[in-house]
Amino acid sequence: MDSYLGEIKLWALDFAPEGWHLCDGTLLPVAQNQALFSLLGAYYGGDGRTNFALPDLRGRVPVAAGHNSQTGANLHFGDKGGTETATLTQAQTPPHSHAVNVCSDNGNQPGGLNRHIAAAVTSTPPGNAINLYAAAGGATVTLDPATVGTAGGATAHENMQPYLALNYYICTAGLYPMRP
Repeated sequence: MDSYLGEIKLWALDFAPEGWHLCDGTLLPVAQNQALFSLLGAYYGGDGRTNFALPDLRGRVPVAAGHNSQTGANLHFGDKGGTETATLTQAQTPPHSHAVNVCSDNGNQPGGLNRHIAAAVTSTPPGNAINLYAAAGGATVTLDPATVGTAGGATAHENMQPYLALNYYICTAGLYPMRP
């Protein structure tokens, strides 16, 4: 089966077969690759006079160019985008609350299951652990919302779907695709 010049295939190979090149952004000279350059131009890089770049699909997922009326995405041929990590701001998190169990009893228990944070702490002899908890079941107390501060930090989290790394190859020696 003959392949078209510029055709890209996803293969489970760790080498480029003859007439194919890894889609790794390599710069190729226009003079030795005029047919491929006539198809790709400088969409993927290069100066467009003496050299041009192959698409670089390492660590990328290809998507179709064009306008998507459902999402509003308008991708032009050769556009790049996305990020591997993301840091959410407070404005990007949905409204939510964090429950804190506080009771009006004095603290006389060590931490553990079925314990609530106590409203007050009984005196503790020097050198002993402070008992901040009361047994569950006492009257609960409503806290001022200002007593619960912002949670989270400014560190990025991974933003990638599950993946399997394979190689994309582009046909550099094949049939020239005729335009309709």
